[in-house]
Amino acid sequence: MGSVEFKTIKHGSSMRKLALGAWGSPKDPSVNVQIDLDVTRLIEHLKQTSGISLKQAIIKIFSSVLNDIPELNTVIIRNKFRQRLNNRIFIPTVFRNNQQVDLNGIWIDNAHGMTLSELNTCWVEKISNLRLGKDRPTHRVVSIFKRLPDPLCKPIIRLIDFIQYTCNISLKNFGLPNDPFGSMTVTFLDKLNVRYANIPIYSFSRSAITAAIGGMYEDGKKKRLPITWTFDHRCFDGFEGGLGLKRINYYLKNPHVL
Repeated sequence: MGSVEFKTIKHGSSMRKLALGAWGSPKDPSVNVQIDLDVTRLIEHLKQTSGISLKQAIIKIFSSVLNDIPELNTVIIRNKFRQRLNNRIFIPTVFRNNQQVDLNGIWIDNAHGMTLSELNTCWVEKISNLRLGKDRPTHRVVSIFKRLPDPLCKPIIRLIDFIQYTCNISLKNFGLPNDPFGSMTVTFLDKLNVRYANIPIYSFSRSAITAAIGGMYEDGKKKRLPITWTFDHRCFDGFEGGLGLKRINYYLKNPHVL
Protein backbone atom coordinates (compact mmCIF):
# COMPACT_ATOMS: atom_id res chain seq x y z
CA MET A 1 0.00 0.00 0.00
CA GLY A 2 1.27 3.43 -0.94
CA SER A 3 1.59 6.45 1.33
CA VAL A 4 -1.47 8.06 -0.28
CA GLU A 5 -4.51 6.08 -1.38
CA PHE A 6 -5.96 7.52 -4.60
CA LYS A 7 -7.75 6.89 -7.85
CA THR A 8 -6.80 8.53 -11.14
CA ILE A 9 -8.98 11.37 -12.46
CA LYS A 10 -9.41 10.59 -16.14
CA HIS A 11 -11.23 13.69 -17.41
CA GLY A 12 -9.64 16.86 -16.07
CA SER A 13 -10.64 20.29 -17.39
CA SER A 14 -8.45 22.18 -19.85
CA MET A 15 -7.72 24.79 -17.19
CA ARG A 16 -6.45 22.09 -14.84
CA LYS A 17 -4.17 20.82 -17.64
CA LEU A 18 -2.91 24.37 -18.14
CA ALA A 19 -2.27 24.71 -14.41
CA LEU A 20 -0.45 21.38 -14.37
CA GLY A 21 1.93 22.64 -17.02
CA ALA A 22 2.38 26.08 -15.45
CA TRP A 23 3.19 25.16 -11.83
CA GLY A 24 5.12 22.58 -9.91
CA SER A 25 4.67 21.80 -6.20
CA PRO A 26 3.71 24.80 -4.01
CA LYS A 27 6.86 26.83 -3.34
CA ASP A 28 5.45 30.20 -2.28
CA PRO A 29 5.86 30.71 1.50
CA SER A 30 3.86 33.94 1.62
CA VAL A 31 0.77 34.30 3.82
CA ASN A 32 -1.97 36.91 3.31
CA VAL A 33 -4.01 38.36 6.18
CA GLN A 34 -6.72 41.05 6.04
CA ILE A 35 -7.32 43.23 9.10
CA ASP A 36 -9.51 46.28 9.70
CA LEU A 37 -7.89 48.39 12.41
CA ASP A 38 -9.81 50.74 14.67
CA VAL A 39 -7.99 54.08 14.20
CA THR A 40 -10.63 56.27 15.88
CA ARG A 41 -8.44 57.35 18.80
CA LEU A 42 -5.44 57.91 16.54
CA ILE A 43 -7.45 60.18 14.24
CA GLU A 44 -8.67 62.22 17.21
CA HIS A 45 -5.11 62.53 18.48
CA LEU A 46 -3.79 63.66 15.09
CA LYS A 47 -6.35 66.46 14.95
CA GLN A 48 -4.42 68.03 17.81
CA THR A 49 -1.06 67.52 16.06
CA SER A 50 -0.52 70.06 13.30
CA GLY A 51 0.73 68.83 9.93
CA ILE A 52 0.97 65.12 10.82
CA SER A 53 -0.86 62.74 8.50
CA LEU A 54 -2.34 59.35 9.26
CA LYS A 55 0.20 57.76 6.89
CA GLN A 56 3.13 59.13 8.86
CA ALA A 57 1.65 57.98 12.16
CA ILE A 58 1.12 54.48 10.73
CA ILE A 59 4.74 54.34 9.57
CA LYS A 60 5.91 55.25 13.07
CA ILE A 61 3.65 52.58 14.59
CA PHE A 62 4.99 49.90 12.24
CA SER A 63 8.59 50.93 12.95
CA SER A 64 7.87 50.84 16.70
CA VAL A 65 6.46 47.32 16.39
CA LEU A 66 9.58 46.16 14.53
CA ASN A 67 11.65 47.65 17.34
CA ASP A 68 9.48 46.09 20.06
CA ILE A 69 9.43 42.63 18.44
CA PRO A 70 12.79 42.17 16.66
CA GLU A 71 11.77 38.65 15.57
CA LEU A 72 9.64 40.37 12.93
CA ASN A 73 12.72 42.14 11.57
CA THR A 74 14.32 39.03 10.08
CA VAL A 75 16.21 38.52 6.84
CA ILE A 76 17.45 35.30 5.22
CA ILE A 77 21.09 35.44 4.06
CA ARG A 78 22.89 32.34 2.78
CA ASN A 79 19.91 30.25 3.84
CA LYS A 80 20.23 31.32 7.48
CA PHE A 81 18.02 33.59 9.54
CA ARG A 82 19.65 36.90 10.44
CA GLN A 83 18.52 39.72 12.68
CA ARG A 84 18.47 43.04 10.84
CA LEU A 85 20.18 45.76 12.89
CA ASN A 86 18.50 48.48 10.86
CA ASN A 87 14.79 49.30 11.07
CA ARG A 88 13.91 50.46 7.56
CA ILE A 89 10.49 50.91 5.94
CA PHE A 90 10.17 51.31 2.18
CA ILE A 91 7.25 53.33 0.77
CA PRO A 92 6.56 53.06 -3.00
CA THR A 93 6.17 56.53 -4.50
CA VAL A 94 5.10 57.78 -7.92
CA PHE A 95 7.27 60.41 -9.61
CA ARG A 96 8.10 61.71 -13.09
CA ASN A 97 11.33 60.80 -14.86
CA ASN A 98 11.99 62.56 -18.20
CA GLN A 99 8.30 63.47 -18.46
CA GLN A 100 7.26 59.85 -17.90
CA VAL A 101 5.46 58.51 -14.85
CA ASP A 102 7.67 56.10 -12.92
CA LEU A 103 7.44 54.19 -9.67
CA ASN A 104 10.18 53.79 -7.13
CA GLY A 105 10.06 54.88 -3.52
CA ILE A 106 11.58 56.33 -0.41
CA TRP A 107 12.84 54.60 2.70
CA ILE A 108 12.74 55.82 6.28
CA ASP A 109 15.17 54.47 8.84
CA ASN A 110 14.32 54.05 12.54
CA ALA A 111 11.08 56.03 12.45
CA HIS A 112 10.34 54.71 15.94
CA GLY A 113 13.12 56.94 17.29
CA MET A 114 11.73 60.12 15.70
CA THR A 115 9.08 62.47 16.97
CA LEU A 116 6.08 62.77 14.67
CA SER A 117 7.31 66.22 13.69
CA GLU A 118 10.76 64.87 12.78
CA LEU A 119 9.16 62.06 10.82
CA ASN A 120 7.00 64.55 8.92
CA THR A 121 10.09 66.62 8.00
CA CYS A 122 11.99 63.51 6.85
CA TRP A 123 8.98 62.26 4.84
CA VAL A 124 8.42 65.56 3.00
CA GLU A 125 12.12 66.03 2.27
CA LYS A 126 12.64 62.54 0.87
CA ILE A 127 9.57 62.68 -1.41
CA SER A 128 10.56 66.15 -2.60
CA ASN A 129 14.12 65.00 -3.38
CA LEU A 130 12.81 61.98 -5.29
CA ARG A 131 10.40 64.01 -7.43
CA LEU A 132 12.88 66.84 -8.06
CA GLY A 133 15.62 64.43 -9.11
CA LYS A 134 17.82 65.16 -6.08
CA ASP A 135 17.79 61.56 -4.81
CA ARG A 136 20.90 60.54 -6.73
CA PRO A 137 21.11 56.82 -5.76
CA THR A 138 17.50 56.18 -6.75
CA HIS A 139 17.73 58.11 -10.01
CA ARG A 140 20.99 56.35 -10.84
CA VAL A 141 19.28 52.97 -10.45
CA VAL A 142 16.29 54.18 -12.51
CA SER A 143 18.62 55.38 -15.28
CA ILE A 144 20.56 52.12 -15.34
CA PHE A 145 17.50 49.92 -15.67
CA LYS A 146 15.82 52.24 -18.18
CA ARG A 147 18.77 51.65 -20.52
CA LEU A 148 19.11 47.95 -19.78
CA PRO A 149 17.82 45.61 -22.55
CA ASP A 150 14.91 43.47 -21.36
CA PRO A 151 16.70 40.11 -21.81
CA LEU A 152 19.48 41.28 -19.47
CA CYS A 153 17.17 42.32 -16.62
CA LYS A 154 16.89 38.87 -15.04
CA PRO A 155 20.61 37.94 -15.08
CA ILE A 156 21.64 41.41 -13.87
CA ILE A 157 19.11 41.31 -11.02
CA ARG A 158 20.29 37.83 -10.04
CA LEU A 159 23.90 39.00 -10.05
CA ILE A 160 23.11 42.04 -7.88
CA ASP A 161 21.04 39.85 -5.55
CA PHE A 162 23.91 37.36 -5.22
CA ILE A 163 26.48 40.07 -4.47
CA GLN A 164 24.34 42.18 -2.12
CA TYR A 165 22.50 39.48 -0.19
CA THR A 166 24.16 36.09 -0.64
CA CYS A 167 27.69 37.50 -0.35
CA ASN A 168 26.48 40.51 1.69
CA ILE A 169 28.84 42.84 -0.18
CA SER A 170 27.96 46.52 -0.43
CA LEU A 171 27.65 48.01 -3.92
CA LYS A 172 27.40 51.56 -2.61
CA ASN A 173 30.69 52.52 -4.29
CA PHE A 174 29.08 51.55 -7.61
CA GLY A 175 26.11 53.84 -6.96
CA LEU A 176 23.64 51.19 -5.76
CA PRO A 177 22.01 51.73 -2.34
CA ASN A 178 22.39 49.12 0.40
CA ASP A 179 19.26 47.10 1.20
CA PRO A 180 16.88 49.80 -0.11
CA PHE A 181 13.67 47.88 0.67
CA GLY A 182 14.70 47.12 4.24
CA SER A 183 12.50 45.45 6.83
CA MET A 184 9.02 46.20 5.48
CA THR A 185 7.30 47.61 2.40
CA VAL A 186 4.18 49.73 2.98
CA THR A 187 1.92 50.58 0.02
CA PHE A 188 -0.92 53.09 0.36
CA LEU A 189 -4.00 52.35 -1.77
CA ASP A 190 -6.27 55.23 -0.71
CA LYS A 191 -5.89 57.19 -3.97
CA LEU A 192 -6.89 54.09 -5.94
CA ASN A 193 -10.15 53.74 -3.98
CA VAL A 194 -9.15 50.18 -3.09
CA ARG A 195 -9.52 48.65 0.38
CA TYR A 196 -7.69 45.35 0.03
CA ALA A 197 -4.89 44.09 -2.19
CA ASN A 198 -2.65 41.08 -1.73
CA ILE A 199 0.66 42.71 -2.61
CA PRO A 200 3.36 40.11 -3.38
CA ILE A 201 6.67 40.11 -1.57
CA TYR A 202 9.24 41.40 -4.03
CA SER A 203 11.82 38.61 -3.98
CA PHE A 204 14.74 40.94 -4.70
CA SER A 205 13.88 43.05 -1.64
CA ARG A 206 14.49 40.40 1.05
CA SER A 207 11.76 42.10 3.08
CA ALA A 208 9.75 39.63 5.11
CA ILE A 209 6.65 41.83 5.35
CA THR A 210 4.53 43.84 2.90
CA ALA A 211 1.52 45.88 3.99
CA ALA A 212 -1.13 47.30 1.63
CA ILE A 213 -3.15 50.02 3.35
CA GLY A 214 -6.55 50.87 1.87
CA GLY A 215 -8.69 53.95 2.25
CA MET A 216 -10.11 54.64 5.71
CA TYR A 217 -13.87 54.15 6.12
CA GLU A 218 -16.48 54.65 8.85
CA ASP A 219 -18.11 51.77 10.67
CA GLY A 220 -20.81 53.33 12.82
CA LYS A 221 -18.96 55.70 15.13
CA LYS A 222 -15.61 54.03 14.51
CA LYS A 223 -13.07 54.77 11.82
CA ARG A 224 -11.49 51.70 10.26
CA LEU A 225 -8.26 51.32 8.35
CA PRO A 226 -8.14 48.20 6.12
CA ILE A 227 -4.75 46.52 5.82
CA THR A 228 -3.71 43.46 3.85
CA TRP A 229 -0.52 41.86 5.15
CA THR A 230 1.73 39.56 3.17
CA PHE A 231 4.52 37.94 5.16
CA ASP A 232 7.20 35.36 4.54
CA HIS A 233 6.21 32.31 6.59
CA ARG A 234 9.83 31.15 6.62
CA CYS A 235 10.90 34.12 8.76
CA PHE A 236 8.27 33.92 11.48
CA ASP A 237 4.97 32.27 12.40
CA GLY A 238 1.50 33.42 13.32
CA PHE A 239 2.59 33.63 16.96
CA GLU A 240 5.03 36.47 16.27
CA GLY A 241 2.51 38.02 13.88
CA GLY A 242 -0.08 37.95 16.65
CA LEU A 243 2.34 39.70 19.01
CA GLY A 244 2.85 42.36 16.34
CA LEU A 245 -0.90 42.89 15.97
CA LYS A 246 -1.25 43.33 19.75
CA ARG A 247 1.44 46.02 19.71
CA ILE A 248 -0.25 47.79 16.79
CA ASN A 249 -3.53 47.85 18.69
CA TYR A 250 -1.73 49.11 21.79
CA TYR A 251 -0.37 52.13 19.90
CA LEU A 252 -3.77 52.78 18.29
CA LYS A 253 -5.46 52.81 21.70
CA ASN A 254 -2.66 54.89 23.25
CA PRO A 255 -1.62 57.33 20.51
CA HIS A 256 -0.11 59.75 23.05
CA VAL A 257 2.89 57.40 23.44
CA LEU A 258 3.84 58.21 19.85
